Amino acid sequence: MHSLARPAKLKLAVICPHFPPQPGGVSDYVGRLCGEFARQGHEVIAWTAEPGVAPIAGVEFRVKKADPVSGWNLATYREIEREIRESGAQSTILQYTPYLYGPRRWGLHPALSLWMPGLGRRLGGRVALLAHELHYPLGLSADRLLIGTSQLLQFLALAHFAEQIWFTYEVPLLRYRRLFPWAAERFSWFPVGSAIEPGPAGSVPALRDEWSQGKRVLLQFGSAHPSRPFDHSFLALRESRRALLGRGEEAVLAFVGLDDATVQAKIAEKGLQELAPLVRGLGYLSARETSAWMERADAVLAPFVDGISARRSSVMVALSHGKPLITTHGIHTDPTVGWERIAALAPAGDAPGFARLAGEVLSDPVRAEALGRAARARFEELFAWPKLAAGMIARLTPANGAAAPDACADAGAAR
Repeated sequence: MHSLARPAKLKLAVICPHFPPQPGGVSDYVGRLCGEFARQGHEVIAWTAEPGVAPIAGVEFRVKKADPVSGWNLATYREIEREIRESGAQSTILQYTPYLYGPRRWGLHPALSLWMPGLGRRLGGRVALLAHELHYPLGLSADRLLIGTSQLLQFLALAHFAEQIWFTYEVPLLRYRRLFPWAAERFSWFPVGSAIEPGPAGSVPALRDEWSQGKRVLLQFGSAHPSRPFDHSFLALRESRRALLGRGEEAVLAFVGLDDATVQAKIAEKGLQELAPLVRGLGYLSARETSAWMERADAVLAPFVDGISARRSSVMVALSHGKPLITTHGIHTDPTVGWERIAALAPAGDAPGFARLAGEVLSDPVRAEALGRAARARFEELFAWPKLAAGMIARLTPANGAAAPDACADAGAAR
């Protein structure tokens, strides 16, 4: 049992080029996190490149113009540093993926690496690097060798100069604690929360959608990122239709976050035109509209080439709504979350197996309801925003430091 000092109210500096309404998992995440810090009584100042940033109660924004290709330059970082120092912020949280700060192709940003050395000493406070993605996958192909290795070196340089390094999924936490045991206390795991949580009963209007009326709805939420294999979802619809034949029911598949033209092009690309009338891309929806579709869904599909992990904000939306989840396990799947108890899991890359699972879950209401209940309960145990924000504050409280438990300790205790 940890004996922790009661965290004082802190003044926090948060750095992230993207905030809502910029679409994307990181912008949604940092917006909700800053809002939760403020709700818990902490003073939050956020530095962003988003000129039309959406207001968040209790959060002060400082907008710094960025070059559309190269991002912030070293002079801008020094200006941010001066403003943080003048604000009296006690801790700085730097959101990180390679493509937040650098050119889209390479994800490299020398100005950020040049700025980091000695930053905590100059600011007189703690600096935490919050990493959502570390680097492009490593391998022997030209892209993986050049881009992956360069981004890995960039991450290691940034991590070296941060007092604390926080990961949003568990696999890198375990890897870096194993590789650097003498610095294990610097590494922590804080998953993402749900960017869209269900409101009170009746707060989200029921859908009036003729296309899905009277049908069982499979839902996929997120972008057309290469980590999401479309064939899994299309085959899941086909198998679900077969499984429901004996029950006299029909199934449809809706994509939230993708427009219909993109979805129909993917169907044609896979040679599955017979499914076209049963699949629809709904585009980028508001939080209320997304929640309404989540409530409407009978099951949520979330195939990933690297496996489910706690950094997937789209998955957290499904968990927070208590929906049965069909997903994949792979190299990035968190070992202590217990995904096998809250979702139907197929091996990453096994499209037929994933499709069979979807059919089994959709045709078995008892199993589907049990998975949804377990998902919601696990979400409250590990992934609720008040818990995540309080854990970070505990780590930033000097009297606690490494003694404060992170999600890894909480997940193990709750299994």
